[in-house]
Amino acid sequence: MNQNNVYPLGELLKYEQPTAYIVSSTDYSDAYQIPVLTAGKSFILGYTNESDGIFDKLPVIIFDDFTTATQYVNFKFKVKSSAMKILHINTELVNPKYIFYRMQTIQFDHSTHKRYWIQQYSKIKISIPSLPEQERIVARIEELFSELDKAVETLKTTKQQLAVYRQAVLKEAFTGTLTFSWRKNNCFPNSSIILQSIKNSGKTVGRFELIEDILLPQLPSTWSWISIGEISTGAEYGTSNKSQKSGLVPVLRMGNIRNGIFDWNDLVYTNDKAEIEKYMLHNGDVLFNRTNSPELVGKTAVFKGEQQAIYAGYLIRINQVPQINPDYLAYFLNSSIAKNYGNKVKTDGVNQSNINSKKLYSYPFPLCSRQEQDRVVLELESRLSCCDQIEKTIEQSLQQAEAMRQSILKQAFEGRL
Repeated sequence: MNQNNVYPLGELLKYEQPTAYIVSSTDYSDAYQIPVLTAGKSFILGYTNESDGIFDKLPVIIFDDFTTATQYVNFKFKVKSSAMKILHINTELVNPKYIFYRMQTIQFDHSTHKRYWIQQYSKIKISIPSLPEQERIVARIEELFSELDKAVETLKTTKQQLAVYRQAVLKEAFTGTLTFSWRKNNCFPNSSIILQSIKNSGKTVGRFELIEDILLPQLPSTWSWISIGEISTGAEYGTSNKSQKSGLVPVLRMGNIRNGIFDWNDLVYTNDKAEIEKYMLHNGDVLFNRTNSPELVGKTAVFKGEQQAIYAGYLIRINQVPQINPDYLAYFLNSSIAKNYGNKVKTDGVNQSNINSKKLYSYPFPLCSRQEQDRVVLELESRLSCCDQIEKTIEQSLQQAEAMRQSILKQAFEGRL
């Protein structure tokens, strides 16, 4: 073959419909052997024990017919749906890895919801060098990618260690350890007096019993475990109306809660004045994510009055009494103590879990004086702000790593590696 001949992708990659390889049941288990794939970022959706219809003519590229996302596959698999093409590689013309890497550099508008391979994508023409040159390029790409992957793995490990540290600090906070020295030098009302004060206000929802098999950490003598229902004047679900990309007031959603604070990126909006009046957030409002994947249910943040906003229906606003510091409540709900309790009481559905307001009211809550709550928050902020900054740096580095990956590919196919 002459160097740098031009071919349409459809000549380099012959497609096969995936119908014969679609999994019958989505009852996945890590104990099973055969992966079920998607061409998107999630890639392996789970594992199946089905023995029929397993694809084994390898290697191939799987192509999402709607998003044009691709994955290189060199192991047996089944697929989730027919919304993809299985692309067989013409190895007489191209090295399998070369054509896969080359496809990652193709800029293609897939904003219209339709299938792309047959009518458009397969007709894209690309320049192909000799097979020895392809092999040299692939070897150099993978050498650089290997170095980059090691750096990314280190960053991800550090991120995991930060998460462990964060939970360790939160556990110390809500068992009284962080404020042990402070408490020795200060004298404030114990929890029973505080609880009586709350009850005398006549604003609480009422006591909700904890489920019996929950083991809660021991608390200092001036603290006690009560239920969140005892320190709340109610809980309100947010708006269920459809939001839009622009409008008068932003609608905070579950995706806007990150590490206990609100991320004001990727916002949606509403123009509905009645909804704005009903769901307007106030400084100190605590928002609890009531439904999503199991690991995301329960994430909580405090609205700090950054700008006018309302909140979506998958969030619950907890109206707490004045004796409770909203940051103390939010930090607690993000702790492993609260998460473990949530895992016991949540309702599981297909790929998501749910905690309603009644179950939220039954959550345990470590009650101490408002003064000690304020001190706990101060101690947490001094420790976790450093975590937040490191994590922010890690996220930036991970984004830079992805940009570097694209730069490596770009240079490779421009002959600059």
